[in-house]
Amino acid sequence: MSNCPTGKIRRKSYNRRSTSGSTVHVPANCIVDTSGRGHKRSDDDKKIIKARERIQNRVNRKYGVPKCPNGQVARSGYIKKSYSRKNSRGSYTKIDSIEVKPACVSDQGASGKHNKLPIVLEKGDLKKYGYENVSDKSSSSRHRALSRAVKDIKPLSLFRKLIILSTMNKTKNPILAKKFKSDAKWIKSEFGLLRTLSRSKSRNSKSRRSRK
Repeated sequence: MSNCPTGKIRRKSYNRRSTSGSTVHVPANCIVDTSGRGHKRSDDDKKIIKARERIQNRVNRKYGVPKCPNGQVARSGYIKKSYSRKNSRGSYTKIDSIEVKPACVSDQGASGKHNKLPIVLEKGDLKKYGYENVSDKSSSSRHRALSRAVKDIKPLSLFRKLIILSTMNKTKNPILAKKFKSDAKWIKSEFGLLRTLSRSKSRNSKSRRSRK
């Protein structure tokens, strides 16, 4: 049970390697709640990832995983959720969920590697703030959208999401990757990473007044 003050969460103890190679025990401690969830986001992500892996393993066993040629890697099978599709008459048709078989896909990462990021990205969660079609937007338009997003999302969480998006696009779309990375750096310089939103607003307002 956590006895941490408001705004902080308990981090479990762990062991790490020092520069000399010896093992150092880091005791449990209260750390800043950067996600605003009252617990570590990584704990939620691990549960979601494990649930997805169970589904993928079941589909993989059912259909088998193909052996892929050079330049390709095996993509695990998965279940595509049901959704509603709008037709030309304006009505909606429900599409049932289906199992997608394992397949060979182009290797977008380092040669021969297909590492998974241990984090869950919520698709389209920045769209409502206007942060979409990033390739076609100017830096000022992207920054305005991110300024709206930071009202609801802590700067550190937003920074991490942009860095991950940059990493994911590094090889398949280097120009887009650079834009994500540039926006992440802008978030860091404009709002900081561990400051609260109120303090960030105060800092920015003072900065604007000093420039007048």
